[in-house]
Amino acid sequence: MSATQVVPVAPGIFIDENPVVAIVYDPSEGASFADAVPLVINGSGGIEACELGGEKLRTYTGSWS
Repeated sequence: MSATQVVPVAPGIFIDENPVVAIVYDPSEGASFADAVPLVINGSGGIEACELGGEKLRTYTGSWS
């Protein structure tokens, strides 16, 4: 059974003008960080998952390092 982890993100990261607040990922062996899902604050002020393709997510995570 895999356990997901939630990692808070520092302010200043945006996806389509929505601030990213955390990333949910599976730290188990064999899992890919490309499958991680960022959580964003949507236009209504709620938090929702932002489903992205792996390449776009890797581009964002590369700029966070």
